[in-house]
Amino acid sequence: WHLDTSALINRQIFNCLTYRKRNLTYKVSVVALGELVLKYGDFQNNSEWEHHIHEIANLIGKIMHPYVPERGECCGLGGDLCDSFLKVLQEVLKADNRISVNDALIITYALIDKDCTGLITTDSDILNSKGLRMLARKYGKKLAEPEYLGCGRE
Repeated sequence: WHLDTSALINRQIFNCLTYRKRNLTYKVSVVALGELVLKYGDFQNNSEWEHHIHEIANLIGKIMHPYVPERGECCGLGGDLCDSFLKVLQEVLKADNRISVNDALIITYALIDKDCTGLITTDSDILNSKGLRMLARKYGKKLAEPEYLGCGRE
């Protein structure tokens, strides 16, 4: 599974995914990690948030792995990695023009990862998009809430 920034930020969901569901491994796109760093700046003087960021950092490389696609990895799409990535990104943007470019990139990373089941997110724009759900199915993936894995929201 890939984790969206929204699943990382919510402490209850993060703790459930990483401690109760330890049998799973997760990937986090470099875009989601970048969003997390940007959000960290907003909460820098909050000791609880700083503790949460340290928890996330401690799990990177253990059960959470930064994801950068490797050449030839794009879900059997064939061709050049960049061409395949751009093709899928264009499909994501066309499937729902309301989502942000960052969200489109995060979804694209999950779709091209041949070892990925799907994307865990709490973003209702992603979860409620019929076009994105159809596209995910086309690539054999799911766009799912944390509840899908047994982890509820606060």
